[in-house]
Amino acid sequence: MAISLEDKKDSAALRWFFVSDHESFIQVYKEIFSGLPPKYLPILDSLCHNVSGLHLTAGLPFRMAGVAVESRRFSLNLAAERIRNRRPEFSALSDAEKESRAEEIARKNFAQYASSEAGSESLACELLSSLERFLENPDVAHAARELLRQATVLAWSTIEALANDVFIATLNEFPSLAVDLQRDERTRKRFQIRDMTDALVEFNYTLKGHMGDVLNRSQKLDDVETMRAVFDVIFPNSSRLRTELLDASLWRLYQRRNLILHRRAIVDVAYLNNTGEKLQLGSELTVDTAAFDKDLAILVHVSFSLLDAFKKSVCRTASDTEN
Repeated sequence: MAISLEDKKDSAALRWFFVSDHESFIQVYKEIFSGLPPKYLPILDSLCHNVSGLHLTAGLPFRMAGVAVESRRFSLNLAAERIRNRRPEFSALSDAEKESRAEEIARKNFAQYASSEAGSESLACELLSSLERFLENPDVAHAARELLRQATVLAWSTIEALANDVFIATLNEFPSLAVDLQRDERTRKRFQIRDMTDALVEFNYTLKGHMGDVLNRSQKLDDVETMRAVFDVIFPNSSRLRTELLDASLWRLYQRRNLILHRRAIVDVAYLNNTGEKLQLGSELTVDTAAFDKDLAILVHVSFSLLDAFKKSVCRTASDTEN
């Protein structure tokens, strides 16, 4: 059900219930990065899967309310057609034929209504009214806030998963970068491989094509500082990626993730010191849809920069090999 919400941005429902548009996100990713060599497309597929899951999870209440509104309106159309089928001219039809006819006409009428300007406006108002009534229930209101907090955690997790995938694939393709990581002061201590026995057994006593897998065991890219240091070493020419990773908004997203996971979103001294935000100590961190939209923007910027740096690296090497 496509409805217009442009004139209803002040609705309380739109502050606490996220409206997903994941299809356009995914389409853009696939259009821009379709040029990745085929063996690396699983990285893109994994990112798209995670982004879709994030959007669908955060937008679940809105979608469920939309289905309920659509179902109610369709039921009204269907009831009207069933009544019309009682007219004498349809007496020769069986009950099954009448029901089939009623459903077909009802679906057609509803589709026309929903696509019209007046219908779209009416459905939008009914949908938002339903969600606003939900917010009057304290438990639902609490759950809506909690869902957005957990969606913030998922936004960071999506970035983290992509960062590790790109790191593994890059080092598997260019194992000599391990030397650069060992030489650089920022990354040297992060990659100390003391026992190679398990790795050698798993990869049949050869590290060819598995250097990234081995190094990732030693150090996960699960914090902003590690990502900044590692990608600065392996993608030294990607100024765009460097800028995105240095952006303070990514740091704050990571800190919010930690607070939500480890402190149940209760603001503590460490969070205030790490972010500089002016929040009351002991208060509950609030994430509304405006804040979550910013988190999604961070995810988009970082993921595009990561994939762009990776694509340029592997595609340039493939081109050099061909020449």
